[in-house]
Formats: sequence, C-alpha cells, structure tokens
Amino acid sequence: MENEAGAVVWDAALVLLNYFCKDPTLVRGKQTIELGAGTGIVGLTAAILGARVVVTDLPKYLAGLERNVQASRQMTWLVAHLLRNLYGLLTLDILVRPLMSS
Repeated sequence: MENEAGAVVWDAALVLLNYFCKDPTLVRGKQTIELGAGTGIVGLTAAILGARVVVTDLPKYLAGLERNVQASRQMTWLVAHLLRNLYGLLTLDILVRPLMSS
C-alpha cells in the first residue's frame, strides 16, 4: 500500500491538524467525521483534543486506519497522563467505519 493515497499524510491534513492544535475548542466536545481519512491523522488529532470522531475510508484502507487508531489507544501511561493534564482527556473517542462504495 506504500504508493496508495490512503497511506499518505497530505499537506492539507497537516495544516488542518495544526489549526486544531492551535485552538482545541474548535473540536473539543464536538462530534466529527473524517471522510476519506486515509491514515486518520486528522481524526486522531481531533480525538486527542477531545472530539467524538468517526473516521471513514474505502474498505481497502480500513486495516491500516484501524491499526493507527489502535496504536494511538495504546499510548504509554506518561503520554496519556500528559494529555489528561493538558486537555482533560481520558480516552480516545474514535470509531472506524467504511465508506459506502457504488
């Protein structure tokens, strides 16, 4: 999947997650959906900042997306502790769902 679009972190994703990090109130406590999430980096960032997130993509990208979500849930105790202190975060509230294809 190395040359696939779903394995790329696009510049626009980095700009958006940086925007959210500068003002977490944009997503904190809100329900969000990331369509065509690919790696899921934007949705994961929103979840870390306190959003309830659903990330979606085509079925062929879901395994990688799910791996990224699970890896993010398995953060070390220290990182989780820091996130709780900085953002009041207890857990990542994120679901992975397939996009419907025609």
